[in-house]
Amino acid sequence: AADIIGDFVNWAQRQFEALGHPETARALAITLVSGVQGAIIMAKAFNDPNIIMTEIDRLTLWIETLPNRKIQIGKVGLKSQTAA
Repeated sequence: AADIIGDFVNWAQRQFEALGHPETARALAITLVSGVQGAIIMAKAFNDPNIIMTEIDRLTLWIETLPNRKIQIGKVGLKSQTAA
């Protein structure tokens, strides 16, 4: 399990670095993965998949409030969609 979660943390760390957070990327990645993994455990325990969606929404809002972002989440490809 450590290898799988470690790969997820490493991937998330690279994403936070790309978003302009090289100094805190590891800590941010651990927070993100902890939130997702915790939501999965809670959803299973309570047999409520909505817990996952609620936590994903909360984590998305959290990421969008991080300062100095280089990429806007949810905005990728927006120009090509509106130009068509």
